Amino acid sequence: MGGLIYLILGLIYSNCTWESIRIRMPLITKGFYSNKLSILSIYKNWVSENNKTELKAELIEVKIKKIEYTEEFPKIESSAILEPIQKIDIFSKVSGRIEKIFVKDGEQVFKGQKLAKLDTLSFELDLLKQRAAFESALSQFNLTKSKLENAEKQVEVKLAEIEKRKALLERTKNEYSRMLEIQSKKKNLYDNGVISLEELETINLEVNSKFTNVHNALKDLEMIEFGYRDIDITNGGLQLPLNQKQRLQIFKNLNTKIERSEVEVAEKNIEVAKVNIKATEMLIKEGVLVSPSNGYVSKINHSPGELVTAGGSGTLPILTIVDISKLVVVLSVNEKDLSNFKVGQDTLVSIENNTGTPKNAKVKRINPLIDSKTHTAEVKIELNNRKLELRPGMFVRSETIVGSLRKLIKINAEAIQINENQNASVYVIRENRAFSTSIELSEKVGEDYVIKRGLKEGDEVAMTKINLLYDGVKVKANN
Repeated sequence: MGGLIYLILGLIYSNCTWESIRIRMPLITKGFYSNKLSILSIYKNWVSENNKTELKAELIEVKIKKIEYTEEFPKIESSAILEPIQKIDIFSKVSGRIEKIFVKDGEQVFKGQKLAKLDTLSFELDLLKQRAAFESALSQFNLTKSKLENAEKQVEVKLAEIEKRKALLERTKNEYSRMLEIQSKKKNLYDNGVISLEELETINLEVNSKFTNVHNALKDLEMIEFGYRDIDITNGGLQLPLNQKQRLQIFKNLNTKIERSEVEVAEKNIEVAKVNIKATEMLIKEGVLVSPSNGYVSKINHSPGELVTAGGSGTLPILTIVDISKLVVVLSVNEKDLSNFKVGQDTLVSIENNTGTPKNAKVKRINPLIDSKTHTAEVKIELNNRKLELRPGMFVRSETIVGSLRKLIKINAEAIQINENQNASVYVIRENRAFSTSIELSEKVGEDYVIKRGLKEGDEVAMTKINLLYDGVKVKANN
């Protein structure tokens, strides 16, 4: 009976008193209070056990990263395809069939090396005809030149003849004058009865004869002097010469116009023949295609026997030569970043999926025009490739430093969640629980984002299994 009463009192005290009262009466509490009799204590233990089971089921193991400041230069990273600095399509300047190709795909060639040859038989036959025509023109020239020289000699002969005729005229005039004097004296003698009429008439006949001689000599001189007079010089629009030598040359020029024209025509024919020969020789020479620079044969598009046209209008080149001693990286740079690039600026170029040392390069050219559709401009970076380690078509990444050293926080993109509103967040681990934290992103550097705000040094950020995390979930963190 007493035990039952004690059990009833303990049950009442354990469930009907508050903890503050029990603390004030420690002896009574020690005698009558029991956790096993307290319904509230039993409920709390049950809830605690359930919570332990639930938390144990939700425990997620994640890899974390402790946030630290890093120091680095700001840089712009871009991807591009390597291109050769020089690509030369080889076309033929003459039409014809390909006779032979001397090189193969991928073969290294040097400036001046023979690449291919066209069939030039028709040009060679034309050259033989043109050389024969040249010899004929040369013979014709020599003939006309000889005719001119003879004509010039005839001018000298004619001038000498004119001088003779002038002298003859002068003699006949003198003889006529002398006969006139004799006639006058004879007439006086006749008037004085010294001589007979018959003798006087004989003198008169001689005077008439001398007069006729003077008239004939004058006519002959006029005829032979035609083209050799001062008036002929002035009528030709020339000034009268100052000396006999100039006079002779002028008369030669005036009286050998036809011969000189024939010589000029013959000279022109020689020049035309020379031009034709030179043109045909050039066509024969152009029938052999040579490399304009050092490089490699990147592609051969035609085979021996195929017909090609001059200039290759609308057709593929016979072959293509590329110079890969230097390569070009062509970047499409956003207009907001364009001001960060300068000609001559140093750049590092690395080959995608290659752990080799990045190559030094320089900005060679910046296109002044911005594409209105993409709002980007073309920036060309020149890369030395003396050892020929790189090849056109390789995928590369470039890093261009665009500012001074700065202190920043970076985190891998895998740790960042971006919602439909483009708001970014990460899970920060505190007391083994994950808490979603909003962050503001700056530029992307490789696989990392630069954090503008939202994180501080010392924060621990979940790097894995972020799709399984939610705010407040308990995690097991691994460094």
